Amino acid sequence: MVVAAGLFAAMTLWGGPVAGAGKEIEGGKPVLSPTSIAFPAALVKVHPRLFAKATRLDEIKTLCQTTPPYKEFYERFKKQADHIRLPSGKIAWDRDYGNKLWDLTAAWRLSGDPACLAKAKAWAMLIKDCPDSYFQDFFSGHLMCGMALFYDWCYGELSPEQREATRAFLARGARQTRAYLDQSKVRYLLSNQWQIRIASVGLCALALDDHPGESSAWVDWAVREMAEMENAAADDGVTVEGVGYGQYGLEFTMRFHDLARDLLGVNFYQNPWWSNNALFQLYQTTPRASWKAKTRFANKPDTCWLNVDIGDCPRYNWYGPDHLLRGIAKATGNPYAQWLADAENAGSHQAGDNWLNLIRYDAHVKAQEPSGLPTLHHFENTGIISARSDWSGKESLISFLCGPFFGHKAVDRYDFDLGGGHAHPNANAFAIFGGGEWLVAYPGYVRRMAEYENTLIVDGKGQLGQDVKSGSWNAMPLLANHLHPRVLKAESTPAFDHVAGDATSSYAGLAKWQRHLLFLKPNTLLVLDDIAAPQEHN
Repeated sequence: MVVAAGLFAAMTLWGGPVAGAGKEIEGGKPVLSPTSIAFPAALVKVHPRLFAKATRLDEIKTLCQTTPPYKEFYERFKKQADHIRLPSGKIAWDRDYGNKLWDLTAAWRLSGDPACLAKAKAWAMLIKDCPDSYFQDFFSGHLMCGMALFYDWCYGELSPEQREATRAFLARGARQTRAYLDQSKVRYLLSNQWQIRIASVGLCALALDDHPGESSAWVDWAVREMAEMENAAADDGVTVEGVGYGQYGLEFTMRFHDLARDLLGVNFYQNPWWSNNALFQLYQTTPRASWKAKTRFANKPDTCWLNVDIGDCPRYNWYGPDHLLRGIAKATGNPYAQWLADAENAGSHQAGDNWLNLIRYDAHVKAQEPSGLPTLHHFENTGIISARSDWSGKESLISFLCGPFFGHKAVDRYDFDLGGGHAHPNANAFAIFGGGEWLVAYPGYVRRMAEYENTLIVDGKGQLGQDVKSGSWNAMPLLANHLHPRVLKAESTPAFDHVAGDATSSYAGLAKWQRHLLFLKPNTLLVLDDIAAPQEHN
């Protein structure tokens, strides 16, 4: 396995001092000792402590009554929480159980509504009996996060029996999840599923009070796994699974990162990836005049055209993104993150109203609309290019892809699967959005075959990793062989953009395949394919 020794260095290069950091070694790279991630003794037995202490929660509760935008955030969220019903009927274990508990706990704490507390207790006492086998499913991370917040924020309202039942669930969930991951021997660092698992173990551990103890080891493990995930992601801000799956991973990663920063002094947000992720989300939106939503949370491709649908990701939002973007704005000071959060919220395009808006909103970060940004942006690690005619909201948009799914940095550093289940064989693929609609589109969810992509088929075969029998594609051949389809050119002028990619390494039997796109603004695209092979092919 090829893994550079950057894991521990990452912990202090991006942030302030970390408690117990090890000595400097040759080259000036800071290293954390095995026992360096310690839970502060002063916080043991203090509840609530996750996301905010009691005094801050009381302040927010007051702001929710009259002060914009807190009042708007709260009223929409509370209305959503009020629609959650008590559990009834047959139990069918699902991630939504944890989501309900997560929202009901916050609704009670921020409103004092006894009905919300009663429903939260009912859901928690159901979830506590989750079978051990369910912790093999990453959906269990939703349950674990919901129970962690419930234990912490409702601690003083629980009977000794309820408190012990919840504590036992958190310890069992963290223990079972760690055991499953150790046994499965997978490490999908760039997959939303891995991020959910790591974050949920971390939240359980940070809610529990046995520090020092077993929970301390879980905290240390979660911090180090998240650090390696940050290393694998490079710094261009791209979530390699696209915007929708990226939102899913960010939902849980940011829960843990908020707590790592506030409780442990480990600030992952100083990694440039985070500020750049706001730009990735912005550049992957379609022109604003085309954004569609017939209902507030339509979540259907035919009624929501919001995002470029790279790989398996949808064209609509899955999580947020307003509370995710507000968290990035607060943590990095990125004004475009604040603007995009406002724009998506104003158009009712977010997927649910999240109470974390109340925690993460920072009025000191002033929103800045994107008209001053370059119309072309090249996300260099992953080879993703977004090119617009302008930022008017009615512009033409060209999307171009030419890079290894996991990113150039990961291909050079690793030789195991980082989580490519949602990847597509799309080196040198492009999509066109113009006149308010998709003119040339990416294929969408599950269609991981060359015949669906805007690429080449050579002798009936697509790009390396194509499995014709199963109808799927595996990104591992590129990773295992350290192959780099890459962008050759990304030049922009006021009159035209010139983009070129080389996908030769993605094919067996080709000596050359370079694709050139000449975007004559505002509405003309010329495509030139330069193909060579040592022998004749179909």
